[in-house]
Amino acid sequence: MADTDKVVQIDIGITPEAAVSGAVVVQTEETAFLMFNAMRNTSRPFPRGGYYKEDAGIAVIELVRCAITKFGYPSEVQAMRARGGEEYEQLSQSLLPLLGNTGST
Repeated sequence: MADTDKVVQIDIGITPEAAVSGAVVVQTEETAFLMFNAMRNTSRPFPRGGYYKEDAGIAVIELVRCAITKFGYPSEVQAMRARGGEEYEQLSQSLLPLLGNTGST
């Protein structure tokens, strides 16, 4: 990543379903659409923090001016833990746009 690149987490009130997200990406030169099985928090607290999830249907998200898309790997949570600890686990199953001058590969 270039020095001006920044990864941010977007909170849209839903997340991909962890077991079977069913993610599909349709991308052109100017935009991309991400579709997935969505989950949302309930008001019922989970004993180890956070909230229980419930089905939220199928999400369709338009990513305007999206040049590149990349999905995580099966062991992404383990890799995130190795890089920086438990706080990275919260980023799993998230939408993480890369902002800035992305001229490097």
